[in-house]
Amino acid sequence: MLGWGQFIGIPSWFLLYSIQALVSVFASAAIALLENRQNALQTKWKIRRKWIRIAINFLNYNVACVTVIPPYLETFDVEIMALEILKIIPCPVKEFFDPRLFFVTNKPFLATMLMATQSIILLPQGQFYVLHTWYHLVYAHSSRVSAETRRMQLRFLIGSLAQILIPTTVFMNPILYIWYSVNTGHYNQEINNHLVFIVSFHGLLSTSCMILVHRHYRNHFIRMITFGKVRFDRPSRVSVVVSSVKSIGNIQ
Repeated sequence: MLGWGQFIGIPSWFLLYSIQALVSVFASAAIALLENRQNALQTKWKIRRKWIRIAINFLNYNVACVTVIPPYLETFDVEIMALEILKIIPCPVKEFFDPRLFFVTNKPFLATMLMATQSIILLPQGQFYVLHTWYHLVYAHSSRVSAETRRMQLRFLIGSLAQILIPTTVFMNPILYIWYSVNTGHYNQEINNHLVFIVSFHGLLSTSCMILVHRHYRNHFIRMITFGKVRFDRPSRVSVVVSSVKSIGNIQ
C-alpha cells in the first residue's frame, strides 16, 4: 500500500480498508439491482413497502462496510509479524523494509469468518431475487403482463446478470487466491503479478459489459464511434384510426 495514496499522506490502513469495503459495496449494489428487478414484477413476493426496501439496502451496505473493520481494531507487534513474513518471503521487495509497513491482521481465521459472514448474508438474497425473477418471467406467466413486457424484462435481467457476473468472475479469482495464501502461507510472486494485472481490468470489463449487453447503450456507442453513419431507426408503424361505426359501413 505504499503508492500514490500514501505519498500524498493517506494512511495505509485507510487505503486498504477502502479497497476491501468497495469490493463488498459492489456486491451490495448488485443485490440492490437484482431486488429492483424482482420488485418490478407483478407478484405477491415483492416487497411493497418502500421503507422495508430502504432498510434492507441499508443493512446490506452496512454489512459491506462494517464486517471488514474488526481486523483494523487489532493491536500486534509489527516487527514480529515482519519477521514471520520473512520466513515465507526471504527476499522481499525493498518497500517491505519501509518503516510505514502495515499489516492488516495476524489471524487468518478472523478474515475467513468475516468473508463467510458477508457471503451468508448477501448470497442467499441474490440467489432468491434471480431465481424468483427467472421463474416468474419464464414459467409463471401473469395475465396482467403482456408477452412483450415479459420478454423485455427477461432480456434486461440477462443483461444485468452478464454485467454483474463477468467482472465478478474475473475479480473473484484474486480474492480466492488471497484467501488461500493467507490461510496456507503459500506465496508466489509470479501469480501475484498476474492477479494484479487481472484486477486492473475490472473497471474496463464492467463498463464494456454495460455497453455491449444493453441494446440502447450498444447502439449509442456504435453511433458515437461511427460519427452517426450507422443508424438503428425502426420502421415506422402505420396506424389506422376508425372514427365511427358508420365509416366502417361506408367502406363495406
